[in-house]
Amino acid sequence: MALPWQQGEIDEIRFNEWVAFTMAAQVLSRLMFDVGLPLRGGITVGEFLVEGNCFAGTPIIEAYRLSESLELSATALSPAAQEDLKNLFRNSGYTWSHMYQEYLVPKKNHINEKHLVLSPTPCVMPHIGDISQMVAESFFGNKKDVPPNVIHKLKNTEMYFRYVKMVHGHIFLENDEGFNSDKSEES
Repeated sequence: MALPWQQGEIDEIRFNEWVAFTMAAQVLSRLMFDVGLPLRGGITVGEFLVEGNCFAGTPIIEAYRLSESLELSATALSPAAQEDLKNLFRNSGYTWSHMYQEYLVPKKNHINEKHLVLSPTPCVMPHIGDISQMVAESFFGNKKDVPPNVIHKLKNTEMYFRYVKMVHGHIFLENDEGFNSDKSEES
């Protein structure tokens, strides 16, 4: 996903665009997670070129590298994107804590770095605290095998969800029908 804006654009417009972009990214991440395709993503800011269906520029590469470095299913912001987002929110009077969590992100080559990470959208679980099952269902979704070298990503994703639950418990909703249940009722 890319969010272009013009240099010198009014902060109020950029703020609204950030919020809309964040909501779209949250929905995409949630929908893919629910269908068994947990995603990793990187968000950054900077100048890039668009020609037809091609995107080119340093921010595209930076976002790709950030995404590839993550050892969990999540979307993290680059330091430049974090600074931009924090400045826009600081000037708006609103808080970003319901959209992003500051989190010590596990990365490849055993490095952990603090990043703002996209918060999961609200989800329904059969029992509060059944985060392990929810994450496992996503990773094993679509009859996928999860090789030993991916198990740590599953566990890291579970730990991130536990952290979000601890900080913002309202994101996880209790429902007897289950996490991925069909909500249709029989007559």
